[in-house]
Amino acid sequence: MKIGLILLSILFSINSHAALFLEPLVLTRVSGETKHQALKYGTEKTNYGARFGFMSGGSFIGAEAMGSSWTITSPDKTTEEDYSGLSYGIVLGHQIGLFRFFGNYYFSNSMTSDLDNSKLDGSGFVLGLSIGGLNYLNLVVSYEISHYKERTSSSGIVTDLGGDLAIKPQIILLGLSFPLTF
Repeated sequence: MKIGLILLSILFSINSHAALFLEPLVLTRVSGETKHQALKYGTEKTNYGARFGFMSGGSFIGAEAMGSSWTITSPDKTTEEDYSGLSYGIVLGHQIGLFRFFGNYYFSNSMTSDLDNSKLDGSGFVLGLSIGGLNYLNLVVSYEISHYKERTSSSGIVTDLGGDLAIKPQIILLGLSFPLTF
C-alpha cells in the first residue's frame, strides 16, 4: 500500500508540471542552397505552420505541420521555379530558461511545382534554437536539411531520384513563434 501511494505521488508530482502546447510559427530563409547533380541552386523559402504537443518539466514532444513557399533559381540564374510545400513530422525538445532547443524529423516532406504540377517527395530534419524574452513571442533560428528522393510528374510517372539525382536543400531559417501553453 505504501509503495502504491509513493508511486502515485511521484506520478502526480511529475504530471503537475505537465501541459499541452500550441506554437504557431513563421520562418524565412537567411542562408543556404539546394544541391542537385553536383550543382548548387539558389533557394528562397518561407515556412508557416504550427506545433502541437505535450510539455513536462521543460521537455516536450509533439507533432508539426508546416506549409512552405519555395523559389529555386538555376545555377546560372537564368530560370526560376516556384514550389508549394507541405511537411508533417515529429518535434522533440527541451527548454532551459529563455532557450528552447528542438529537433524535428519530417517523415512526409513534399513540394509541388507551380509550373508543371510535378511533385517531389522525401524526408528531412531540422535542428533549432528558440529564444524567448517576451511573453508569447520567440525568435527562432533553425537549420533544415531535406532529401527529396522521388519525383512524380503531373501525368503520374514516378522517377527515383537516388544518389546524385536527389534534390537536397540545406538552409538556415530565421523567424518568430508564438508558444502558447494550456
